[in-house]
Amino acid sequence: MDHSLPSALPFPFDAVSRPSYYVRLNQAFAEHIAEHCKIGDSVWVQDYHLMLVPAMLRKMVPDLQIGFFLHTAFPSSEVFRCLATDKELLIGLLGADLLGFQIDEYSGHFLRSCSRVLSVEATDEGIQLNDRFVNVGTFPIGIDPTLWDRRRQLADIRVLIDTILARYRGKRIIISHDKMDSIGGIRQKLLSYEHFLNTYREWANDIVLIQLVTSTTRQPDLEATISDIALRINSAYTTLEHQPLIFLRQDLLSAQYVALITVADVLIVTSLREGMNLTSHGFVYCQDGLCSNKAYGSMILSEFTGSASIFGDNALLINPWDFRQCANAIHTALVRNREERKKAWEQLHRSLLDNTATNWVKSFKERLSHVCSKQLSHRRCTLPCLSVDRLKDQYRQARHRMIFIQYEGTLAPWRPPSGVMFLVTPQRAVTTLSDLTDDPLTVVYVVSSRTLEEQERHFRHVAGVGLIAEHGCFLREPHATEWKKLVSEGQTDTWREGVFCIFAYFHERMEGSWVEMRHFSIVFHFGSVADTAMAKRLAAECADQINDACANQGIHAIIYESAVIAEPINTNKRPAAEVAWRYAESSNNSKPDFLLIIGGDREDEDWFRWANEMESTGAVVYSMTATIGSQGSEAKTRLTHGVTGILDCLQRLASD
Repeated sequence: MDHSLPSALPFPFDAVSRPSYYVRLNQAFAEHIAEHCKIGDSVWVQDYHLMLVPAMLRKMVPDLQIGFFLHTAFPSSEVFRCLATDKELLIGLLGADLLGFQIDEYSGHFLRSCSRVLSVEATDEGIQLNDRFVNVGTFPIGIDPTLWDRRRQLADIRVLIDTILARYRGKRIIISHDKMDSIGGIRQKLLSYEHFLNTYREWANDIVLIQLVTSTTRQPDLEATISDIALRINSAYTTLEHQPLIFLRQDLLSAQYVALITVADVLIVTSLREGMNLTSHGFVYCQDGLCSNKAYGSMILSEFTGSASIFGDNALLINPWDFRQCANAIHTALVRNREERKKAWEQLHRSLLDNTATNWVKSFKERLSHVCSKQLSHRRCTLPCLSVDRLKDQYRQARHRMIFIQYEGTLAPWRPPSGVMFLVTPQRAVTTLSDLTDDPLTVVYVVSSRTLEEQERHFRHVAGVGLIAEHGCFLREPHATEWKKLVSEGQTDTWREGVFCIFAYFHERMEGSWVEMRHFSIVFHFGSVADTAMAKRLAAECADQINDACANQGIHAIIYESAVIAEPINTNKRPAAEVAWRYAESSNNSKPDFLLIIGGDREDEDWFRWANEMESTGAVVYSMTATIGSQGSEAKTRLTHGVTGILDCLQRLASD
């Protein structure tokens, strides 16, 4: 399996023959920022209007700290792929160091879109590119309580509250505030309200819905439909004393709006899709009873808003397309007693205070600073070359040594005959390992993604070497013949058949591909497929299907340059290294005081991190990590000349 990363993503807009206004706008922003920024500056790009700016800025100022936050919902990959410019938009976003979304659902949609459209590796933390890692996180936005406190202290608030209460004395007030657009859900709300009045006729003279509509672009057809529904409701239920629906298409003054949501009994939000509905946050904040005898109003909230993930079941969550459910939610909100409403409001208020605008800004800025510092420390130019002489001095002084070496592409080079990737272990490597393991004070483990049978075949002449197979699923101690399973059998008996069926489906569509069954993983090889572009596209779709189907089974699929591997999520070299460390500690009655790890894969980063932590916590006297990879790394040093350089280093240690 080729473990090389995809090449750095190119920025595609230079080749566009007739640039759109959107591209020109983004280019203008990027050029202006690049002209005025200086070393150490951070740029925070906001929302979908400027999705191309991060990559444009990255091209102009490579060392700039760039964050991007999307205020709207990110669509599912099936929807996003319908855009003709899907690839360009994703590449534009991936110029950032940190991408922020309102909730986990939206960030998950983005990660899956990157995986399927760009065929890059997407993890829960972000996107792995060839030269860097793009972090992805969720940062729910909220309101500013200080600003709302100032609004509630306006002089005429009390007068307005008394006026509204007098005007609607004896009535239950439902408030709603939306834009006049197709995703605001006004039509669905009015139809649900009509269904409520038809179903619960006892409330017809005791309830009023005040629908506020914010000015926006004209949509005559939608406006006509909504007007017809509003007219029908009022025609059926209006009396001399009562009008059940007040439709206000105007922007209220701040004091008027605050007074209205303060005295409302119910807020109803029926958005068909919305990033975060801050109207609901303002309503909750004003329902504490400080400005009015009314308090603890109920909130009916569309499940298609980001706020639904923040407030959860403490709000009455509804599907705005289900008119019966919406009508029943209105009835529930009206009949709840004060204790029930207070209990729900307290939970809503707590969630609101945990996700304020201040916390949103603070958390994003802190995360951006952290990831940029980490990226800076991982750039290849900051990794010094491994000093073999210094390493040899530490090796000589140590009483008990431990060495871990990645096998593929590190200890043995890849050889591609007829497009099929396989490994050839040089005799020089076998001899070097034998010399190292002849010293009883030195323990050496070779770590591989290959099966245990392959590992045994490659190192049958080096009895003293320890082996770790399938990325940490199996371990064989030095001089031992039995293998230890480090992953439980229960993790493999339910998912393998389903994953194999998915692989088989794509195998039929990709001539030259083949499926390899391993003990704890399944590998789909597509490196020999003639149409490379088609193979990568289908491989991304394959991995996406597996990740969807097996998300609850602890299984994930990772895309490599020429293969897709499906394996347990907890498959990791670090736990295997920890087991090997404990064994070495117990067998020698003393813990090793020298630790060396040499690798080059993406999977080695957690391994490197563990070794570095061992030294920083005092668990080992000396720890050194070295990589031959080209991407940013947790390793302290890098080794040049690939396999040759590694063997030279090990031979010098063995000859001490």
